[in-house]
Amino acid sequence: MRRKKDFKFYALGDGTLGPLLIAASLAATYIGPGLSIGLSGQSFSVGWWFPLAACAYLFQFFLIAYLIGPKIKERYGDVSTLGDVLCGSACHPGKAYLLTTATFTFLIMVGVAGIMTLISGTLISTIFGIDRNLGGVLATILVATYTTFGGLKASVYANLWQLLITSLVVVVVFILGETSSGEISNETADGTNAASPLVVLGVVVSFILGDFLQPPFFQRLAATKTARALKKAYTWCGMYMFSWFILMGAIGVSARDKIPHDTDSDAVLFAYAEYAVGPGFSFLILITLYLIVMSGHDAIINASASTATNDIIGRIAPSLPKRSIMILMTVVVAFLGIVLAQYFDSVMHGILFLSSLWAPAVAVPLILGIYRNEETHLPAMMALIFGSTASLITTFTADEMPAIAVGVLVSAGVFLLTSLICSRQHKENLQ
Repeated sequence: MRRKKDFKFYALGDGTLGPLLIAASLAATYIGPGLSIGLSGQSFSVGWWFPLAACAYLFQFFLIAYLIGPKIKERYGDVSTLGDVLCGSACHPGKAYLLTTATFTFLIMVGVAGIMTLISGTLISTIFGIDRNLGGVLATILVATYTTFGGLKASVYANLWQLLITSLVVVVVFILGETSSGEISNETADGTNAASPLVVLGVVVSFILGDFLQPPFFQRLAATKTARALKKAYTWCGMYMFSWFILMGAIGVSARDKIPHDTDSDAVLFAYAEYAVGPGFSFLILITLYLIVMSGHDAIINASASTATNDIIGRIAPSLPKRSIMILMTVVVAFLGIVLAQYFDSVMHGILFLSSLWAPAVAVPLILGIYRNEETHLPAMMALIFGSTASLITTFTADEMPAIAVGVLVSAGVFLLTSLICSRQHKENLQ
């Protein structure tokens, strides 16, 4: 991709991204390691209920395509990042709230970048026989380089090819695996019974709100030119994702009869693929798995750098050149991801933990604020603080209680209560 000089090119491309490209990029970004390596691993461990719970994502797609997305385009018009909505005069005009939310968002995205670096390093290490940490560094440098030079447009075109290749390879692997000896396991009932209703509830809420309009997905929403194009992109993405959830669930459940039961959850997809095609082709499978991870890694790095450039540094020091800051922050995000990769031990567990913080802190006040006519920066700030705190406390004190569900309820309740108090106060001041 040719380099452009303006920030908007890095954040949204050059205006030539149609709904099909956006849909492919969305699907590739959503899949990432969590809904491929992680989803197949969880299906292997607990059965069909987990991939079926993942279908709750379809409700998220519906909300964005038909309710939230068109409302954002109607109310805010031409936006580049989530901060352009959070500081809009019609919703959250408070600078303190913007900086707090932008910083929180940036930290969550850096955490996701750490997960991407972890699994990238593991795959590169397995492919080339080098140290895992060195593999993570090399993989991150590769992704950060083309993201820096090409911005969102480079990421979207890379996502398209990554999606096509990985889809073809995984389907072929599944067909070969199922035509080999062995049958689909009958243990799915045990896996379903092993999950309490509260655990299932937590997973469902995580899939609906856990990454709701996180920066990589918001960027693609903003890159669509019209509400009609947005609906097409999310509808096509939803159709693909539903097929992907069923495929990953089938691979994970079927793998119970084909690979050792003590296989690590993050290694299930590769172990099944090796069973299907034989060890002689395992190199190609590892490359395919790395393409899956790369499709999310580049999106996270670009979105994190855009958030820091536009919503944090851009608000504090608007005179600084955004293009230079964007390049610098891309390097910073890549470095922080490498550092944080040392602190995660499981892809899905790490993603679910970060989702339990994102949903109450940002997703809930964002959704509620968009549909209110008055300023809501104070209610949103209170919802962020109390919602994320409640989720964090629940995570470390209650094993069965779904932290994300508790956080969402607290966040929504605090937002509505504070909005009611502010509305009454405003009326009294007018009188």
